[in-house]
Amino acid sequence: MDPDLYEHVCCGLCGADNPELLFGTHPIPGGKTGGVVRCRSCGLVYRNVRRKAAALRLYFEREGAAGLSADWIASRRKACAEYLALLEPFRRNNRILDVGAGHGFFLSLCAERGWDCHGVETAATQAAFARRHFGLTLTCGAFEEFECPEEHFDAVTFLNVLEFLPGPRQALRKTHRLLRPGGVVLVRFSNAAFHLAAYKFFTFLGRMHPRLNWAEQTVIHSSAFDRNSITRLFREIGFTDIKVALTALSWTTTSDRRIPGWQKIFSKLLGAFAYFFYLASFGNFLISPSLVAMARKN
Repeated sequence: MDPDLYEHVCCGLCGADNPELLFGTHPIPGGKTGGVVRCRSCGLVYRNVRRKAAALRLYFEREGAAGLSADWIASRRKACAEYLALLEPFRRNNRILDVGAGHGFFLSLCAERGWDCHGVETAATQAAFARRHFGLTLTCGAFEEFECPEEHFDAVTFLNVLEFLPGPRQALRKTHRLLRPGGVVLVRFSNAAFHLAAYKFFTFLGRMHPRLNWAEQTVIHSSAFDRNSITRLFREIGFTDIKVALTALSWTTTSDRRIPGWQKIFSKLLGAFAYFFYLASFGNFLISPSLVAMARKN
């Protein structure tokens, strides 16, 4: 593993270096083994070997330069509209910040609804797309370097972003400072409980037949949250009125033409199955690949 691209890290929540290896083996300095681990001190699932900031920025630059299909764009805008509807009741000063704004799809919808839009994006290619197609001016750089008056925003969003950040606790602390009293944070994230279970299940199937091994389709980024860990993190920072719910399936899973049709059908059936059990359990059974969490600042 190239030490210029990857680094060994401690837990992004509690700072401990006391990991239990779950899967994946990568040699790291000191004769240790890294991969997807669970912190024995706080329980967070994370990768203790991950891309350095410059390498991660390059990764998103390449992602941003990839071609975008019309189906992909339409699917993403539909999902973004659902998140925006959740934020409308908290609209007072009309200011919203999207961290990891990407191509600007979410903020473009916000602008259409009259919001004063602000965004932070590390990838210059994606920030340029947002400016060229939607007239959005994004701050190009890391969120930790973003400067803004405190208590400035009605809402701050992290759509598939928080799990990539090197310090999720620090990011949410900063978010708490930037929100006005009564403002809200919305986070969409991969559900660690689902993906860890899926990895074990598909690894088991793969022992019977290689074509049944979909373990590599599971999603664990720098950090991996579930309902319990994201709720605990919000509470420790001082957020209240915490709600965690199902969210729409990934727009990549359902709209990317490179993904086989049978896999899309399976994903849609899984989404319907998850939604049924979510309703039947009165919101207590969350088996979706992704979740959305909201919390309010007092």
